[in-house]
Amino acid sequence: MDEIKVVTDDETNSDVYLKHLADVLIMRANGSFYLQRHSDNDLRNPGVVHLFGGHVEKSETYSEAAIREIKEETGGIINPQDLIHIGSVTESFTGHTELVHIYFWHDKLDTITGCYEREPIEFLTAQEALDNEKIMPYTKWAIQQCMNKNLI
Repeated sequence: MDEIKVVTDDETNSDVYLKHLADVLIMRANGSFYLQRHSDNDLRNPGVVHLFGGHVEKSETYSEAAIREIKEETGGIINPQDLIHIGSVTESFTGHTELVHIYFWHDKLDTITGCYEREPIEFLTAQEALDNEKIMPYTKWAIQQCMNKNLI
């Protein structure tokens, strides 16, 4: 996976990164995986599948940003103690200048109300998501890490 680089906790506050993002792998109450997909008409990333999330504001912690982004993008309400940090990565397509802090959240209470940014896409199993040819490498990494940690 040369497309992504894992960044240790000691390295996450480095001034090397132009942006910090907080993204979340969501498992729905029914056990499916809820991701978002760019439209096939998207000029930059047609059909690409990835996690929900976005930019970390200056006044936020990474986990606070993840909670805010999920609320904005899905209506989901995350109890902070249910948010599990999986790790942080950079991606080759950004020149490894943006650091993505990745979390896992099981929406056990079924609080998600929709997808308010792109097109929603659900996968019944982790393997089904991993087999999708349009899934972004960091999303694949997040799923594999959750499997390795027995979270899914």
